[in-house]
Amino acid sequence: KSESNATRVVLTNLELDAAGVYSCEVSADAPSFQTACVQGTMNVVELPSQGPSIHGLRRKYRIDDMLRLNCTSGRSKPAANLTWYINSRQPLKSHVRTYSPLDTNESEWQISQIGLQFLVTHEHFAEGKLKIRCSASIYDIYWQSTEVSTEEDRPRVIHYEPAATIVGINYLQPPPNFQTGQKKPDGQVGVK
Repeated sequence: KSESNATRVVLTNLELDAAGVYSCEVSADAPSFQTACVQGTMNVVELPSQGPSIHGLRRKYRIDDMLRLNCTSGRSKPAANLTWYINSRQPLKSHVRTYSPLDTNESEWQISQIGLQFLVTHEHFAEGKLKIRCSASIYDIYWQSTEVSTEEDRPRVIHYEPAATIVGINYLQPPPNFQTGQKKPDGQVGVK
């Protein structure tokens, strides 16, 4: 069933080379025979077959560790726009590394890459987790996102419970009220 009608033309199964400038011409019947012509550019888009992928994430990070990640889109035409999010917020521009799209051997397809680099702080760990998302978009017809998370690597605090308590009292001099005994010749101990 055709989706085209008197005011709209729908083209299906297009190749990349179908992109270009298209015209629409409308003519009136007699007696005026007026003609109007409008042109527009049509882009043909090849969407990625898979969502963006994130590389370089460690399982845990300590405060002041350097986090370095790359996000790569699937091949597409045109190249996808990639955007980072840290805990649902865009990072500072100085933390983002943009790279030129990589050309593939196939037609005009390209692969997008973007980097992220920053020092991890306490503020990055909302409830102990740091969430990183990479979103890929092409015009307003494609949007895919991949999210990963990592934990804070906190030093372990170990509590030791003593198995026994030893209390020792050593005197170099006898304490007050201490009585010393001396052995008498008969074997009895006399107390002074």
